[in-house]
Amino acid sequence: MNWQWNVYAKDAIIASQEVYAQWLDILVKPLQDKTIIACAGTEDLGDWLINFAFLFNRDLVHRGFYGNANRLLPLVFNKIGYEVDKPLILTGHSLGGATAVILAVILKEWGYNVQEVITFGCPRVGNKEFSRYYTSLSIPTTHYVNGRDIVPATPPWLLGFRNLPGLRIAIPAKKWFRIISDHRLSNYLNYFMEHD
Repeated sequence: MNWQWNVYAKDAIIASQEVYAQWLDILVKPLQDKTIIACAGTEDLGDWLINFAFLFNRDLVHRGFYGNANRLLPLVFNKIGYEVDKPLILTGHSLGGATAVILAVILKEWGYNVQEVITFGCPRVGNKEFSRYYTSLSIPTTHYVNGRDIVPATPPWLLGFRNLPGLRIAIPAKKWFRIISDHRLSNYLNYFMEHD
């Protein structure tokens, strides 16, 4: 491997792809010594409405992402149980990445062993105070941004949203003016497979 893929990035991106392929809200995938929790990204009109809930936001975090994470929380507990010591890696693409970030915060607050968060094309999740709080939780986080993907630059900075702390890895753009198509998870996956 000649570029910066994190140790569990391959498992994370494959789990994120499986969520889409199986039309699931979450996928809990046990590995030898860890469990990956992959959250679904934007798939239908309801998900788009979640994405645009920031227009009415007055909280530390994006109201739609927070609501989505809380909606999925019972599913997560149903799958992982209450074994808090097992290392967890949370991941997702787009809306799934934002949901994974918030679930990681909730699980960490509840005493779970959140080892890492890995996102692909994740939008901004909250404001400056949320970013500070996230930093205080010491959750190792890696954000992958493909080419000109516009989603990681939304919601707008002018509305108070900030990038989350963590390692940000930019995948080089192949062409200009691909702000929408660079967001597809398949493009992230293809780049990984080409450079594995």
